[in-house]
Amino acid sequence: MLSYGCLPRRALAGGVLANRYGLASPWIVGGVLNLAATAVTVPLLIRYRKR
Repeated sequence: MLSYGCLPRRALAGGVLANRYGLASPWIVGGVLNLAATAVTVPLLIRYRKR
């Protein structure tokens, strides 16, 4: 529910980025955010699995 509630905000942010910096910028920002989320969660998952 929280994820779907944020969709309009993410769409607005993507539109603003695309308008200011070009159509590739939302993809680049999204990729960087996904990479950061993965870098944070993978070590936690590995640590949890070892228990």
